[in-house]
Amino acid sequence: MMKLETKHGIAKLPVLLSPQDVRKYLRIRTQSAYNLFEDNSFPSKKIGNSRFVTEEDFKEYLRKL
Repeated sequence: MMKLETKHGIAKLPVLLSPQDVRKYLRIRTQSAYNLFEDNSFPSKKIGNSRFVTEEDFKEYLRKL
């Protein structure tokens, strides 16, 4: 199980996370973050031309890994 509390402080994340926010937290490449947001198993929402994930949905996604 992945530990959610890190030195980056997931508890301090904004309510809506962009692919850049997720990229920084997970320490992955930018393209990998965008691919994750396009994956049907990832709980992202499209707002206009941008994709976001809520803080709660992101935490729940990490718990299921």
